[in-house]
Amino acid sequence: EDLEEEKSLKNDEIFSLKHEIIELKSKLAELESENQKLREDKISNEKEIIKLETELDERAKKNNNNGNRK
Repeated sequence: EDLEEEKSLKNDEIFSLKHEIIELKSKLAELESENQKLREDKISNEKEIIKLETELDERAKKNNNNGNRK
């Protein structure tokens, strides 16, 4: 009888662990998806920074050229 009870407990533990694994895999998939979106946002932000820096450089050059003409 003790053996059956022990088996039952082990089966419960196994079921519980399998359930926990499923939950963790699901959470991992969520985090990987979020990570991918953040990477895409980072790339987009880096491109925007480069664009704005280029624009800033062009304006600075224009201002310098206008200043030299006066």
